[in-house]
Amino acid sequence: MDSQNDALAPPPQRSGRSPWLVTGITAVVAIGVIGGLLSISGNSGTPTGPMGGKTPPIPTLPGGVGTKSPTGVPSTGAGGKTPATGASGKPTGKNDWNNATGDTTVFTADEWFPETGARTVEARSYQHLAKQTGSCTAAEPEMRLLMKGTCIKVIQSVWANSGKTHVGALSVVSLTDKPAATALQDQLSDDRSKGQYVSFLTPPSSSGVRVPASAPTWVSTTVSGHYMVIAEVVRVDGGAKDATSREMVNDLRAVAMKYVDTVSTP
Repeated sequence: MDSQNDALAPPPQRSGRSPWLVTGITAVVAIGVIGGLLSISGNSGTPTGPMGGKTPPIPTLPGGVGTKSPTGVPSTGAGGKTPATGASGKPTGKNDWNNATGDTTVFTADEWFPETGARTVEARSYQHLAKQTGSCTAAEPEMRLLMKGTCIKVIQSVWANSGKTHVGALSVVSLTDKPAATALQDQLSDDRSKGQYVSFLTPPSSSGVRVPASAPTWVSTTVSGHYMVIAEVVRVDGGAKDATSREMVNDLRAVAMKYVDTVSTP
């Protein structure tokens, strides 16, 4: 079961290879010598390969081709394993959502937050400005201390509302197991950032959005399996959090949890 920490209001083959084929040549030369036949051949009637061994039968080509990532390297799951995939490219078989070593879910920003640009979430308009798959150094110093070596990887994204008055950070932290994720959530401050969460990505300069150096924030943390989802929103003008802050943090959380719902069920 997911758990949420929000002090004010809980957010409602490699490809099949082509066979090699060597045509063996069997030569039988018959020479008539004094009415007799001398047969000269190398293992007559048996095709031979390049090293003199028998040529293997031509294998039947496989009916399918293994799924690869765009870079040609099989994508790895949260535990560093290559997940088995079906025709849809999604992981197949039982998935241990509570433990990184048994979780075959692909953990990258591109997988969790595929679209950038204009997005509609809960009937409200947002701009998904940037995303990044990174290491645990994306977490702020105090949070790294709290994780105590249980962090595996962090993905980040940065968003703005339609009026560009608010900017939000949506991050997902992959930890070793659910107890580690729950313990981390329990140690974090409720509904306020004190250098304990994940740093905001810097929005592209072309977006016209900036993140204030210091300002009150609205934060929501949600544990699902061995993951912790963190949504944090700040006003661009550095002002106090408001109703828009609350709406946006809930909407960002919904983006991550919608993906979780599609992959967390075995």
